[in-house]
Order: sequence, then structure tokens, then C-alpha cells
Amino acid sequence: MKICVFGIGRFGSQLATKLSENGIDVMAIDSDEKAIEEIKDKVSQALIIHSIEERTLRELGIDEVNTVVIALGRHFAESVLLTRLLKKKLEIPTVIVRSTGEMRGEVLSLVGADKVVLPELEAAILLADNLSSSFPHLTRVCHDFCTGQMLAPEDFVDKTIDELMLIETYKVCPIGIKRDDNMLLPKPDLKVLDGDIIYFAGTSDDLNELTKVK
Repeated sequence: MKICVFGIGRFGSQLATKLSENGIDVMAIDSDEKAIEEIKDKVSQALIIHSIEERTLRELGIDEVNTVVIALGRHFAESVLLTRLLKKKLEIPTVIVRSTGEMRGEVLSLVGADKVVLPELEAAILLADNLSSSFPHLTRVCHDFCTGQMLAPEDFVDKTIDELMLIETYKVCPIGIKRDDNMLLPKPDLKVLDGDIIYFAGTSDDLNELTKVK
């Protein structure tokens, strides 16, 4: 799998580096020679581009990539132009664009972006959810459906997942158990041990109720 990250600022650099660490073949592109110099040893390819033109993009081989992430941030006009070129001219299957605002995100979607990410907004929502919830490490999946993790309550220890009847009693679904450095599937006969971290999915209200268990 090969992914192109276009724009190697703080967000793009972290994304490209982490993708590479995860075993992804990463092409990093930026007009800033210093940024490319700093990341060249962390990714498969690090290329400098000075103009956003169809011919230039094809010469770099971007038309052979399945996924492109545009991380230009505040360079909105360039993000719009690049998105349109990638989708309409190069026919890239998946184009993901970082935006700095919801209205700009709507424009990027209109010109072809398959997905728009708003890191600052998403980080603010995540922080607000965690500050306003008694359930630790809450992550909102959609409007009122969340995932979260918590240390196994004392009342859960030495009971199997089936015995706990989590869906029937608490209206939450166990989706994983971390035991030491291992992740376990919450099979019905799996017994919860002291020190286990249980991952749950459910509404924010139901997850918050779960924190009342001793």
C-alpha cells in the first residue's frame, strides 16, 4: 500500500512518519526543502515540488498512488486546486484533505475530497468529551455513540463476560480487553482478571453509568 502525504508541516510530518512506522510505503511532498530534508530518512520517498500542475504531479508518479492526504492546512486555495486535480484529472481513488474550518471543509468536499479532517476541531471535541464525562478515555464515534476504556471494576473481577451480562444490565458492549501487553477478544467464556482494561462501546450516558460500578 502506498500513500502520498502532500504538505509536510507539523500535521503532515507526524502523519507521514507514523504511517511509515506502521509499514506503509509513504511518498512525502512539500515545497519546503528544509521540511523534506528533515523527513527524507523517515519515509520511502521525499520529494520537492514548486508548482501544482497536472504534468508535474504525473512526473512525480502521484497518479499511481491510491490514497493522497493533502495536509496544506491554511493554504486553502492550493488545497482546493490540488484536490480538484487529483480527483478530476489524475482520478486518485481516495483524497483526504486537512481543513482549518467547517465551511472550508464543505468547499473541499464539493470539489471532490473523499474525506475532510479538522484536527483542531476534533481535538477540541475529544477534550470536551473527556472533561465533561466521568468515563475515562472517551472517544465519540458519532453524535451519541462512543467508545471508552476503564480498569475492570472490582465487581467484574473473576466473572466471565457472559456472566456480567453487560448488554442486558448496562446497555454497553465490550469490544476488547487489554491484559498486560495483549489485546483479547471479549469471548463469552473469557474471565475478567484484576488489572484488566476493558474497552466498551455504547451511548455516552450508558458509559457514564458504568463508572458507578464498584
